[in-house]
Amino acid sequence: MEKIKTFLIVSLLLLIFLSIFYFIRNNESKKRVEYLEEGERMKVLDEKDNLIFDYSIEQFRNWAKDNWEEIFQEAPSFGKIRKVDPVNFYRFDQSFSLSPQQKLLVFSVHDYAAATTISFVGIINLKRKEIDLIKKEKKGSIEHFIWSPKEDYLAYSLDSARASGDYLSIDNLEEKRQEIFLTGEDILNYLKVEKIGFMPEFNNLRWREDRLYFETSHFRNEKKIQWSVKQDGSDLRVD
Repeated sequence: MEKIKTFLIVSLLLLIFLSIFYFIRNNESKKRVEYLEEGERMKVLDEKDNLIFDYSIEQFRNWAKDNWEEIFQEAPSFGKIRKVDPVNFYRFDQSFSLSPQQKLLVFSVHDYAAATTISFVGIINLKRKEIDLIKKEKKGSIEHFIWSPKEDYLAYSLDSARASGDYLSIDNLEEKRQEIFLTGEDILNYLKVEKIGFMPEFNNLRWREDRLYFETSHFRNEKKIQWSVKQDGSDLRVD
């Protein structure tokens, strides 16, 4: 009888604790991002319009110039044309995204030369007010980000001058590194097919636990091919 009583008390306390936890979590101020001055400034506000974070492209350019060589062991470049220079980051792209729990803000900036866009993914920890970059440049421009369920990985397709969805990338946010970068050539190599001018059109990205599911165009007809890959870039397969 005493054991049952103790069990019921412990269960009740646990239930109260969980109720308080979920109440606090669900009643946290909802944040939103304002894209201002044609992309030269971003502000994060709570639901009462209280300022949480204010960041300008000039601040980011200065930060990037100070940290560029430390982040990139090999300087990003447009081949023999020129190196990427943070001074050419004129605005934040419109691909910014708050994590579902609203603790992180990710964004992209880009440089452009010879009909080629090179993008960079930035990460802002809103609690600590810390800025960082994924340690790999990206060929193409980013439309939007897809968060993994645990908010520790980020997936997105990239558009090129040739076509939308020309590339696909997965980044590890904790390690600030790229896990995989897929191209149309990678898709053809996996399928053991040769085709000139193939456009993969990576799209319909969605997460299920630790796997990213997506689709590409077919190399022979208008059908779609369904794929998945683990978040660390391993086990690419047709589903």
